[in-house]
Amino acid sequence: MDKARFEERLQRLRERRTVTRLEEAPAEADSSRFRKIRRKQQRLLNLEMARCSKQIQHQDEQKTKALIDQEKSRYQRICRGEG
Repeated sequence: MDKARFEERLQRLRERRTVTRLEEAPAEADSSRFRKIRRKQQRLLNLEMARCSKQIQHQDEQKTKALIDQEKSRYQRICRGEG
């Protein structure tokens, strides 16, 4: 895995975060479930960016990877209506 590839991925994640913030919220934005889903999306995106950053710096990202897996699991449960 080369540094340029991770830097490119990090840049795409940053752009996706900006686009996500700029999107107009639908009418159901007031519902707590929708807000919870948006928060989880944002948290996942931030963790992915942290992981990419650590890969660029050749640091151990196992702890971050574990957090990402945990957050993905929570996010999927919320989307299914279990959380």
